[in-house]
Amino acid sequence: MPSHIIWPKVLHLTVVIFLICLYSDTAACWSVNAIAFSSKPITANRPRRRVVDPKPFKERKLVATIGAGAAGSSVAYHLDQILKENSNFEVKVDVLEQAWTVGGRVKTEYYNGVPNDDFDVAAATFSRNSETLLAAANKLGLKVKDTCYICPPRNEFGPDNHGSLGRLTESLSRWWRLTKSIWHHGQSPMRARSLGNHLENQLKDPRKLTSLPFKNLTRFAEERDLIKLTNLTGDDYLRSHGVDPNYTAAIIQANIRNRYAQDISQLHGLQTLLYSDTDRQVSIDGGHWALLDRMLKSSGASIHEQTLATRIERRSGGPFLVDTLTTNPRISDRRIQRTTMYDAVVIAAPFHLSSITVEPPLPHPPRNFSYTSLHITHFSSRKPLNISSIHTAVAGSLLTALLPTTSDPSHAKPPAIYSLTNSAQIAVLDGCVPVPQPLYRVLSAHRLRHRHLKGLFVDGHRGDMINWVHRQHWPYAFPNTGPQADFDGPVLVDGLYYTSGVEALASSLEMSAWMGKNVARLIVEQFSGRGDGECDHDGKGMGVREL
Repeated sequence: MPSHIIWPKVLHLTVVIFLICLYSDTAACWSVNAIAFSSKPITANRPRRRVVDPKPFKERKLVATIGAGAAGSSVAYHLDQILKENSNFEVKVDVLEQAWTVGGRVKTEYYNGVPNDDFDVAAATFSRNSETLLAAANKLGLKVKDTCYICPPRNEFGPDNHGSLGRLTESLSRWWRLTKSIWHHGQSPMRARSLGNHLENQLKDPRKLTSLPFKNLTRFAEERDLIKLTNLTGDDYLRSHGVDPNYTAAIIQANIRNRYAQDISQLHGLQTLLYSDTDRQVSIDGGHWALLDRMLKSSGASIHEQTLATRIERRSGGPFLVDTLTTNPRISDRRIQRTTMYDAVVIAAPFHLSSITVEPPLPHPPRNFSYTSLHITHFSSRKPLNISSIHTAVAGSLLTALLPTTSDPSHAKPPAIYSLTNSAQIAVLDGCVPVPQPLYRVLSAHRLRHRHLKGLFVDGHRGDMINWVHRQHWPYAFPNTGPQADFDGPVLVDGLYYTSGVEALASSLEMSAWMGKNVARLIVEQFSGRGDGECDHDGKGMGVREL
């Protein structure tokens, strides 16, 4: 066949194959087309178009935490930690804090504004047994150090078992002090220490642990045999276990009153044992406040300071509406009122001390309990403390109402001063030269004026003896937890949680943070649909209750 006839047909066939391959997108067609233009065989291996799977959709939930203390900070922190591991939903947390800063009853101040020279003016401490807080501190890279109650130079004075002022702490080792106590009080020191160790084992016994989360705090206490401690006052519990009342009054009662401003005849046994454990106290390098602040910042929560939650409305089968009032001058010169919808709300503050109203009203609102008011005064002076001056210069004005240790404290008046300690030195500027001076700490029932502080030193009324002073008032420092066997749990109604009920069982930073961790896990269960709706058999206390 002539070439002028063949080539038009070959060209026509090639165009047809190209069009077929263009619409069919098959590898075989492209192979044939390639062969038509090349004498070399070609293996058809055209790469398929890569399809990227879209990011899986995560449902977003909103949570409000009312209060930025240990419990509120723990809720936000542990929600973030849990959801980082694995979750099919996202949670945004709004922390609503009435005060101008976070921390609740935890506050850290600095001498001369130097961050490294910090001291805590907190109304709470924690110990080496505080697993929740210590785990957070280690993960956040904060250094934990022992709080030395026996390191020189240290003097501690307060009311002794006769109601007069005396030295309470000497610069002796822990075991030497224990030896002296056994010499004076027989087996009572060992029995009291044994009770504390037994309590620690009860709390950590894996055979009695209700795995977090739990909804019933009373049942939690019953499983660990804690009700027998909370049913008795501190002095009755110690007496029933062979601890001499003289040792209780001279050592245990004096230490608790001087550090927590409370009487063991008005505390239950569990709180008494927790307060009496002072040998393993720890602190955060930079202050306790640094830990709570770091927990909140690492959680990614939105912190709304000077924001007061006034009303919580729960819609039937739906989310919560929270009314807030913000008076933060950094945001606006005017008060800002907002209503925000949340999927869950956490009340991380004592309910009866807040201005929150819940609608519809709670069928079983949290119980009310009183708090001890405490004034903490830190100051420095050029002269060291002189015990003789305390007796002579101040006995008539400051220490006239010292609380005597009696078997019937109902007739005793609150003391004017609980304790006075000096356990550190600070550098106070004298012109441009830093001069080391002792730092003193006074716990009192009322505000101490300048003349009271000067009266603590020899020739205190001659010249200005006080170079630097800081005063802090905690109107709700420590709850007065008397004997009881029923406790408010973490669930008020579905989606509305409460953390302060644990203070009636045991009041400490660790217990508040631990309850915040428990509530965080309850919230995750709620959002993931794994909640079991546990409820108390009598419809009261700590179960999930419908409005």
